[in-house]
Amino acid sequence: MASQVDPAQLAAVTCQSVRIDPPPVAAVLRRLSSPRVLWSGPAEQTVVGSGAAVVVHATGDDRFTAVQSHLGAVWDALAFDGDARARPRALGGFGFLPRASAAPEWQTFPPAQFVIPELQVSWEGDAAWVTRTQVGSSQQADDLSAVAAAIAAIGSEPIADTATIVGRSHTPARSAWERTVDAVLAQIDAGRLEKLVLAQRLRAELETAVDGAGVLQRLTDRYPRCYRFLIEPVPATAVGGLGASGARPARFVGASPERLIAHRDGTIETDALAGTTTRGDTAALDEWLATELLADAKNSVEHAVVVETLTAQLAPFLTDVTVEDRRIRRLDTIQHLWTPISGPAAAETTVLDVVDALHPTPAVGGLPPAPAQTEIEAAEPFDRGWYAGPVGWVDAEGEGTFAVAIRSAALDGPVAHCYAGVGLVGPSDPAMEWEETQLKFRPMLEALDPTVVSRW
Repeated sequence: MASQVDPAQLAAVTCQSVRIDPPPVAAVLRRLSSPRVLWSGPAEQTVVGSGAAVVVHATGDDRFTAVQSHLGAVWDALAFDGDARARPRALGGFGFLPRASAAPEWQTFPPAQFVIPELQVSWEGDAAWVTRTQVGSSQQADDLSAVAAAIAAIGSEPIADTATIVGRSHTPARSAWERTVDAVLAQIDAGRLEKLVLAQRLRAELETAVDGAGVLQRLTDRYPRCYRFLIEPVPATAVGGLGASGARPARFVGASPERLIAHRDGTIETDALAGTTTRGDTAALDEWLATELLADAKNSVEHAVVVETLTAQLAPFLTDVTVEDRRIRRLDTIQHLWTPISGPAAAETTVLDVVDALHPTPAVGGLPPAPAQTEIEAAEPFDRGWYAGPVGWVDAEGEGTFAVAIRSAALDGPVAHCYAGVGLVGPSDPAMEWEETQLKFRPMLEALDPTVVSRW
């Protein structure tokens, strides 16, 4: 295990907030300086952060507990007197694996990174707040007021932030990927695996680089019931504030339909999301596709495995477990089998405790977990990086929300590395699994280039 937190961060941490009239989220995100973070989701505040008052990095199998320990020390030192809705949060996430990635697109992303932003803008309903966190010295109230006024004055502005996709390539290519699927299915038939999630990487070459603000705005417009995120890695020096848009560091963006865990007001909630089909062009066709999905043997087996595993993993953290009826979750271009699971949190349980226990879920890893992980690393000719890892936020009370980072892309200059995976079980068909991955690439490709579907 290795972890990082500046000892100076364990000194006094001061935090103040100012309420403002809510400015446009995309415009604020575009104007704020890197490193930036964004989190938004259904029944959640939208939070945008800039700079890093506190940063925690960790690696190794115990990276979850290391992050929790270091953040706990910071929370103990932090003084905040303000509206609870403006409270500081640590935002970030974890890579899929506990080690650093050798892939160029992921080299600036540690296996775990969380920041308490220097500047945090929070939106809830018709209200917004600017929160500033400083380490080691008291904040000047007049300085905060000036910064807040500047952010409040940001008005709507055109944020096209699109780039024509001029080329794309899959890793692996279709023929090689289908051969790998056959090999995995042979292991399932032999009883060595029960399920395996096999992913692909799609490299999209862009005519120009994109900042990410417009990409997130389009994801928000089309997928408001998903969890949207942007994470930029933190360099050695990271000071927040207003800045001109321009070249940005590598960043990870996405709109995930899969909530890993929400812990708030003493209740823990998660989603079993596995089994996929497309949307229909008419209401009747849409309903027929949903009915077929509910009855499909392969998807039903895959979904049942996820429900059973999540329920067992959550049991130590709940005083009671409620598993709701399986249903359909419809998104703009896709629909999934969905089973909500919830219950009262056991005493002293934090959101990071549960994240540690659940990751990776069988919806992105496989069963049994250890052999599935070994097979993923052997079978996939690329590094997942932060794809399929947990991303989200945690506060000083140990509450927070994390999503599974799917429907996502690593943006690196004029290249977007997109990722998608499928769950393989006994009834899986390689050709159909390939088509499912292409369906899952569509949200991110359209967010980058709205014309891509009609052109390709």
